[in-house]
Amino acid sequence: MQVGGVYNGDHNNLAPRIGVAWDVFNNAKTVVRAGYGVFYETIIGNIPGNVMLNPPYLPDFFNSFPFASWPNAFAPSGFPVLTITQQNLRTPYAQHFNIGVEHQLPGRMLLGLAYVGTTGTKLPRFVQIDQAYITKQQIDTLVPDVVTRMELIGIPAPVAEQFLNNNELYGQMPSIVRTPYFGFAQLFRAQDSVSSNYHSLQAKLDKRFSHGLSFLGAYTWSHSIDGASVFFGSGANATTIFPQNNYNLAAERGNSDFDIRQRLSVSFNYDVPALKRLPAVLGKGWEMGGILTVQTGQPCSVLTGESLSGTGLGNDRPNVAGDPNAGPHTVQQWFNTSAFVLNAPLTFGDAGRNIVVGPNYRDFDFSLMKNTAVGEKVNAQFRAEFFNIVNHPKLCPPQQYPGCSEFWHALSNAGRRTEQRRPGLGWSPADTVCA
Repeated sequence: MQVGGVYNGDHNNLAPRIGVAWDVFNNAKTVVRAGYGVFYETIIGNIPGNVMLNPPYLPDFFNSFPFASWPNAFAPSGFPVLTITQQNLRTPYAQHFNIGVEHQLPGRMLLGLAYVGTTGTKLPRFVQIDQAYITKQQIDTLVPDVVTRMELIGIPAPVAEQFLNNNELYGQMPSIVRTPYFGFAQLFRAQDSVSSNYHSLQAKLDKRFSHGLSFLGAYTWSHSIDGASVFFGSGANATTIFPQNNYNLAAERGNSDFDIRQRLSVSFNYDVPALKRLPAVLGKGWEMGGILTVQTGQPCSVLTGESLSGTGLGNDRPNVAGDPNAGPHTVQQWFNTSAFVLNAPLTFGDAGRNIVVGPNYRDFDFSLMKNTAVGEKVNAQFRAEFFNIVNHPKLCPPQQYPGCSEFWHALSNAGRRTEQRRPGLGWSPADTVCA
């Protein structure tokens, strides 16, 4: 697809796919399967559509505190904030590959074991390509020089020179005068610079319905890594989608927002045998079902909530001084509070992205049903369903800003037990009764 005038089209996308299956012992009981495929993603319309966020469609100007009291150099022709698109934006694609073995067991059961992987290439993200410089070596390369720039925005030359020559004031120069593209406050660019990979070991045990029982158990051990997990808005754990340092995207590579290392899911349905000691209308037609889900926590990043780096973006991460996941794991303090220290002024923190693992997740939903035949074609059903029947709290990832009053806390999302009971009436014109 090509959007005229916004970016060049990508017209060499091939998507080969192949799959094989092998009956190992030629008895239809043990089968090995493998597959590989390339799958392309559509470039969502919001990416080229973001050009409509630019002036004159949507004016967006920059006024840097505390210089609001200086001569108003930003109005009516202030420094605009622009959104642009990479000229040669490529079509993002994923490669899926897997190999697995399945074996039929007695009792109508099937055991499966598989390796499943995915890689993502040319995935889109936003970066701020006009990020303010923070080192003297970078600032000395700017044209025009920063003193001239400060004069242009209304800061008198003597004051401007003090910013440049005083080490204490050096980092307080307005970020607008330290950008490589002077005249623009911010330049947000959509580009295809993200790659990802996912590797997993997946096992399942599936029992088809027999003797009144069916169940399915699945276990996944996996790891997902990327440079950004979302394109718009906030990450899955409320962290910013923009890099800490837009000139060092390699530092953003880390655990995906949705990286769940281990997950176990078990579901079952059981027809309870007739209770002979009770009248038939009470002792027959009982069913039980349930779903158990257990998984490790989602990762999250810790941000300082300050802009000590001097970029003006507010995406600073702290420095790491210990193991952040060695904390007491309580609601009041989920992770190690002493594992982070603020980054020094005009530097970036060395904490990686998504290095804190949030609370685990456990849930068990249970249902109890009573079926009563009314004549030959009607079935009345009473169903009682209990969600989170063990009443286990479900905790959200901890707050990641030290300035927040709930920093370090793992907040409850009110995961209380809920119940619902409802009668039902089913009718079938055939012999099979449904509810």
